[in-house]
Amino acid sequence: MGGDNSGIVYIRVILKEDAVTQVDRRRKVQKTVRNIVAMVTLVVVVAGCTSIGPGKLVSTHQGYNDAVQLAESRELLLNIVRLRFGDPIQFLAVSQINAQFSVSVGASASATGGAGTAGGNVGYSDSPTITFTPRGDDQFGRDILYPVSLYDAVTYSTRGGVYDGLLFTLITSGINDAPDVPGPNGELYRQRIEAVGKLLEGDLAWVAKSKRYVPKSSIAVPVENITAFDHVWATNNGYLWADAEAMIGPEGAGKALMSFEYHTPLIAIRDPDDPETQGYLRTLGVVPGHREYEIRAVNDEVHLGRPPTFIFVGFRSLKEIMGIASEYVEIPAELAARGIAPPPRYQQTGMQKLSFKVRSSKDEPQGTPYKVSLHDHWFFIDMTDHKSKALMEALFSLFYSQIGASKPATPSLRFR
Repeated sequence: MGGDNSGIVYIRVILKEDAVTQVDRRRKVQKTVRNIVAMVTLVVVVAGCTSIGPGKLVSTHQGYNDAVQLAESRELLLNIVRLRFGDPIQFLAVSQINAQFSVSVGASASATGGAGTAGGNVGYSDSPTITFTPRGDDQFGRDILYPVSLYDAVTYSTRGGVYDGLLFTLITSGINDAPDVPGPNGELYRQRIEAVGKLLEGDLAWVAKSKRYVPKSSIAVPVENITAFDHVWATNNGYLWADAEAMIGPEGAGKALMSFEYHTPLIAIRDPDDPETQGYLRTLGVVPGHREYEIRAVNDEVHLGRPPTFIFVGFRSLKEIMGIASEYVEIPAELAARGIAPPPRYQQTGMQKLSFKVRSSKDEPQGTPYKVSLHDHWFFIDMTDHKSKALMEALFSLFYSQIGASKPATPSLRFR
């Protein structure tokens, strides 16, 4: 009996120890699983943040950039089409884009005996907030109705050193007392525009930029009387003291005039004695035989007079330029029969025909991103029409150069 009892006691102890061992093993496995999940989660989070941060910045930047470019290009095209039908124009500015990314992380692990598995995943969502602001304040009104600046007109007409005669004609409303109007003056305007083209396209001249000092005051001051304070004051206010003799002649010797630096475009002549060149210059209404002919805006004529080597040019407003472009919108037969489109209002008889065409169709065109819908029809630019695309790109750049400083009006429209 004693041996049997001791055997029974021994067996009970072993069974109790086995139960404890199994509990400990479960606890170790659970702890191991928790550690694996934590490690996997950490790895996934680090890897996810590393890839989502820079990676999403690059991919979303181009996506939003493409979307804004396409939306604003279509908006400009839409307003050109609206002008053809006599409809009011309206512009919206995409004033703000807030791209918010939400990241969710998951991990799992399991272990059986000495083996185990682990996995993880990262998910994200993009919730942008886009703010549209109508352009319609008084500054925008002035920018769209005020003549294009001399700098912009010359820059966009001679981009890359290549003269674009049609764009220059579109921007220009007059040249040396010859306005673009019906009649003899309009014919003279056309001849002078052609003369500019012959000079620049025929390699007889090129467009350059000159630096001039324009006096702020007509009072020449002896150089020895100009103090350091005078120089500092002039610099802080955007002026400088320039040699008076170079501006007013011998009476300015030893004196200086408070002036400002003025950069102006000019037509530089290759051979002033060339008979063909001299003929074109006479057509322009200037005296031939000089190396340089400054291009000035017509309002400069008020205080500069009429120097014989100056070419004074008048420029159209952005609204007028868009209006002229609208005359090249194709009117669908159905809308023409209904009399919806008014007669041409902007195109002048002196204007050369533009290489620009906005086509129309009843059905939505495929294969072109530049399309808009109006009056139950589609209007678009054919992607194979490179001249129309080039002129549209120039108008787009000119638009933002002209109204870029305008602050959009309130209220704003926000979409999530």
